Amino acid sequence: GSEVEMASLVDQLSPAAVALQYLYIASNPHPLGSKGDLDSAEAGSEGYRRLHERLHPYMRQVVQQYGYYDVFLIDIDSGNVVYTFYKELDFATSLIDGPWAGTGLSDAFLKARDSGDPGAVQLDDYRTYRPSYDDQAAFFAIPLQRDGRTIGVLAAQAPIDRINAIATFRGEWEASGLGDTGELSLIGPDLLPRAISRSMEQRPDAYLQALQTLPGGSEIAALVRARGTDVGLVPADTEAVQAALRGESGVLTYRDGFGQTLLGAYGPLQLSDGTRWAVISRIAADEALAPVTALLRQQSLVAAGIALVLAMLAGLIANRLARSINQPVSQLSATVQQLSAGNMEARAELAQQDELGDLGRALDNLLDERVATLTKAAAENEQLNDSVIQIMQAVTGLAQNDLTVTVPVTPDITGAVSDAINLLTKETSDALRKVLQASNEVTEASNTLRSRTEVVLDSANANDREVQAAATELKQAAEALATVAAQAEGARSRAEEALRTSTQGLRIVSETVQGVTASRDQIRETEKRVKRLAERSQEITGVVNIINQIAERTAVLALNAGMQAAAAGDAGRGFAVVADEVKRLADSARTATAQIGTLVGGIQADAADTMRAMNDSLSQFVDITRLAERAGEQVQASMSATDGLATAVRDIAESSSRQARISGTLVERAQRMDATTRQTLDELSRQRDNVQVLLEQSQSLLSTVGVFRLPGSSRGA
Repeated sequence: GSEVEMASLVDQLSPAAVALQYLYIASNPHPLGSKGDLDSAEAGSEGYRRLHERLHPYMRQVVQQYGYYDVFLIDIDSGNVVYTFYKELDFATSLIDGPWAGTGLSDAFLKARDSGDPGAVQLDDYRTYRPSYDDQAAFFAIPLQRDGRTIGVLAAQAPIDRINAIATFRGEWEASGLGDTGELSLIGPDLLPRAISRSMEQRPDAYLQALQTLPGGSEIAALVRARGTDVGLVPADTEAVQAALRGESGVLTYRDGFGQTLLGAYGPLQLSDGTRWAVISRIAADEALAPVTALLRQQSLVAAGIALVLAMLAGLIANRLARSINQPVSQLSATVQQLSAGNMEARAELAQQDELGDLGRALDNLLDERVATLTKAAAENEQLNDSVIQIMQAVTGLAQNDLTVTVPVTPDITGAVSDAINLLTKETSDALRKVLQASNEVTEASNTLRSRTEVVLDSANANDREVQAAATELKQAAEALATVAAQAEGARSRAEEALRTSTQGLRIVSETVQGVTASRDQIRETEKRVKRLAERSQEITGVVNIINQIAERTAVLALNAGMQAAAAGDAGRGFAVVADEVKRLADSARTATAQIGTLVGGIQADAADTMRAMNDSLSQFVDITRLAERAGEQVQASMSATDGLATAVRDIAESSSRQARISGTLVERAQRMDATTRQTLDELSRQRDNVQVLLEQSQSLLSTVGVFRLPGSSRGA
């Protein structure tokens, strides 16, 4: 129920750790708790993926067959967890300076790293472990060495389910001789249990209710209820536990934290790293001593009955049988007193053949039966102690890497524990043989992968040099193309400007041709009008001649009239005046017609000159028109050529720009390819180093497994 600050955890991860956790945890299609079902990721380092794909199935067999919670391979220098089976959040992190430094796994790794003894198994006792969701976790680790140098650490997370199965006799308490209340407990030096209790397994509600009566019991009960187990949560500070943790063994009656009186056998369990656990086999005192209680109850009843019988006999035959009764009664009374004092060997041993003798013999038979039961119980307790000591001796041998040790299987309650230890020893031996086989195969695969990695690394270096040379050439080509594109763009601009100028010139030439053509037409029209004017002037000349002729005739008529008036005298004087006026008018008309003739002659001369000039101009306009038309045609041809040139230059500019962009893209890709190649080189180098580390670890694993003494082999074989 506690919160985890994930941001701070992620900040402590290296990029490689983030990538591996993404490949094998985040993008792993299997649900939480089953991430180990993935044999290999679809991406990432090819060498690591193949090696993982080959190693993982063997580790799956080991984990599933022997119940390990998880197994780990740890790099000795960086402390990186380079392999785990279940891929929890400790995968790919550093146990030295990563988010899980200082945890149980980290401490077990550091102990194995610094031990200097390749055969020593280092243990970190149970405590909470955050990557396992704050469950109790214990770790054991051994160093992996090669040529006398530690190159890595192999660690495993203890199988708490297997420990629970052994401690609870797989739920068969009664069949194992523990009755209704008996159980076996494993208590650590922190006074916390290492295996689940019988009460939590069989009667959790009553157990949780009882926990709440302890100091701080409400919080403890809440944790036990949330996790479904009391392992590592409920303290067990009793006399038996304290004595066992001091290294003592024995049997005593004591009270537990709930105030219950227990009869318990206790002893120490020494682990390989010096850690000491307490092994407690206990049962409720009232259940264990039920036969003794019944015996004492029967003894009391018998004593009371005897006293009553003696009193009655004394009252009835006090006088007659006083002498014969006093001796057996005293003997019976003394026997009862010895029994009350705790002397279970006391017997009446009456020889007379009467009622008192029968009563004494019945009492002796009853005592023989009950004392035999107590003796048997004591012998069973002694045998139980011997069995526990044998188990401890066997566990000590196992802690010293001797897997040939077997524990005698006795018919008492420890028989199941002995059988489980023997089975675990056999399975561990088989597992180590398989680990040995897997290590040989991993070594062979690592050698092959290392050789291939060297070849790929050399090829990648050559490719990197070629990519760098190609990138340089592409960059130069891109710069040249960029220059060409800029020049083509300038040419395109000038071609378009020339095209616009040609178009404007063509328009001006066309307008000029149109203007010249219009002027030529106007000149022709003017020529026609001038011709008509000349023709009209000729008509004016004819009219002037007629007028002149009329004036001359009028003058002659006036002269004749004057002469006639003079001849008439005074009668013709008025007519003479008229004749003079007519004469002057005729003179004026002659003068005017002369002037008109002169003017008409000038007009005709001017018209003739104008006609000649207009004909010359018309000829020039025709020539100009032809020249303008030819100029228009040339401008049109030039414009077409310029348009084609502009189109070609525009295409060249666009093509050059595209080529420049493509070249720039190619340069970027070449640079990215170069960066990727360098990353590949770095990754290949790291992969080569990882393969070398894995090779050294597998070879060290071979030497480490060799320190175990397996059935059918000797230590170091």
